[in-house]
Amino acid sequence: MRPLSVHLLRIGGLAALVAVMTILGLFSLADLVIWGRFEQTLPPNLAAELASDEPMSEELVDLLNAHISERQFALLTAAIALGGLLAGAGVAFAGGRRLLRPLVSLSQAARDLSRGDLSARAETGGRTTEEVARFIRDFNTMAAVAERSDRERRESAAAVAHELRTPLTVLSGRLHGMLDGVFPSGEAELRSLLGQVDLLTRIVEDLRLLTLFDAGRLTLDLAPIDLARIARDHLEAALPVLVEPERSVEIALESAPINGDALRVTQALQALLSNAARHGGGPTRIETGSDGDASWLRVMDSGPGLTEMQSCRAFDRFWQADSSRGGAGSGLGLSVVRAIAKAHGAQITYANRSGGGALFELHFKAARNDALSTLSPRNADTA
Repeated sequence: MRPLSVHLLRIGGLAALVAVMTILGLFSLADLVIWGRFEQTLPPNLAAELASDEPMSEELVDLLNAHISERQFALLTAAIALGGLLAGAGVAFAGGRRLLRPLVSLSQAARDLSRGDLSARAETGGRTTEEVARFIRDFNTMAAVAERSDRERRESAAAVAHELRTPLTVLSGRLHGMLDGVFPSGEAELRSLLGQVDLLTRIVEDLRLLTLFDAGRLTLDLAPIDLARIARDHLEAALPVLVEPERSVEIALESAPINGDALRVTQALQALLSNAARHGGGPTRIETGSDGDASWLRVMDSGPGLTEMQSCRAFDRFWQADSSRGGAGSGLGLSVVRAIAKAHGAQITYANRSGGGALFELHFKAARNDALSTLSPRNADTA
């Protein structure tokens, strides 16, 4: 596959060669025809004179001028030149049309795409230029991304409807039952309904955050913070609900300074802890640390972990490794964590924990700020 300039040079050179060869060929043919007919009209003595190397006599020159005039010779020359130009133009047209054939396919694919056919793709066909081939590859990539985005939008819409339908159905059924006297309307029932409202609120808030991130409008209130203090403050606030032995939390917190949004980082930590509580089944471990260039926050559970195929989809929206295993999660938590990480210019990674379990790590660029309050290291503490 060659650049466009090489193709144009080859087509132009071939067209010029064809034009020259055509002109030379036509002149040779005209010469044979004109001289052949002229020789047939000459008497034997003048024919012999024409065949000899001697200069032509005045009589022979007069006969030659009478056979073809200057005007006829000029017209013949013009006709031969025109024939050569037409032959060269024909070669150039054929070569140019071959080069433009992929662009015709691209134009048709663009029209199909504009009509809503997101499966439309352009074909390069046979031999083409590097520029056109690159253009078609970029177009096909764009079309594939548009098709995938449309498919994800449809799947997300269906998933949102599915996730919202369950709490709404519970709320509607319970409230109608209370009005009809089928269910009691005591404090326990109201608290149960309030739990469904909280679930709806979380789903809506998660969707709002993801929508803002997709639109590039997720704003952060950046300030010097310490991941260790964020983790400790969150655990102290959540300590009353972490009373079962299987929900215990081991901590190993070392100072991890970053420039970040404390509220969003806390939200990401809460989502990781909720995920570990639903799928871990045992003690959860939180680690923070820094090496001067990077700071990290790790959340590890004691569950079965994920397979390689499952880990590839761990951060997809509404995806759950096993929706029947523990809890009524919406499948948005890890997507929210990834969005918060990207908004901070950070990374979220998954790995299987040595000895079993899942390890999620938020990896930030470390901040160098002496004003940060540091926490004394605590290793393997249990909350």
